[in-house]
Amino acid sequence: MNQIKIGRSSACDVVIADANSQVSRLHAIIEIRNNQYYIIDQSTNGTFINGIAIPNNSTLPINNGDIISLADEVTVSWLDITHLLPLQNKRETEVFKKENNAHTFSNPTIIYASWGSRLGAYILDCFFIGIIFAILFLGVGVYFAIDNNNLLEDLILYTYGILFIIIWLYYAILESGSNQGTWGKQIVKIKVVDVSTNTPITFAHSTGRFFSRLIIGFIPLFNLLDYLAPLWTIKKQTWHDNMSSCAVIEKH
Repeated sequence: MNQIKIGRSSACDVVIADANSQVSRLHAIIEIRNNQYYIIDQSTNGTFINGIAIPNNSTLPINNGDIISLADEVTVSWLDITHLLPLQNKRETEVFKKENNAHTFSNPTIIYASWGSRLGAYILDCFFIGIIFAILFLGVGVYFAIDNNNLLEDLILYTYGILFIIIWLYYAILESGSNQGTWGKQIVKIKVVDVSTNTPITFAHSTGRFFSRLIIGFIPLFNLLDYLAPLWTIKKQTWHDNMSSCAVIEKH
């Protein structure tokens, strides 16, 4: 065998379980030429090497350390390639035997969170933030009630200023934390990931996502369209997800 086929079809050497059907039945072919690996794109939704799309039906050399992404959704392990298609200078003992002439891809299936799940998480987060607001409003009110002629003005100014910081930290810390989601997202079992790698996002990344949503919210009507966008986008992303290169997926 001097080539391996990758795709959703059971006839492929590396079979991809893709619940979103973004990976083609025959997505890509990897072969050896002159002791060098090459990848040939055969897909509908694209093959990406280190985040850069390969032109359709074109051939590109690949090397150890390259990140191979199918449909910008599923990442292929380099071991899947070298175990099934060893170079000539590899020992025979390094080759894994295939069962039933197919090697099942080991990465977990990525299922993007539904609009309903995201709406449920949003409502829960609003509830939690509402409780925080009520406690904060009461606390600041008691503090300024003592000998303050401008109580209402100071109460609004300080309460909303502090609340803005709390909401930012609520999203930024929890979405970049070990659970990868706010309390609302944790309850409905969804999490935020980097859309390119499906890995957890950093605090800075989460902060960028928060302020992307804030910027969109300042534009009339765009805020509504932003939250409705998962109903028609391929990866069920909002506009602020796209702006910050994030996605929301179901927890396994």
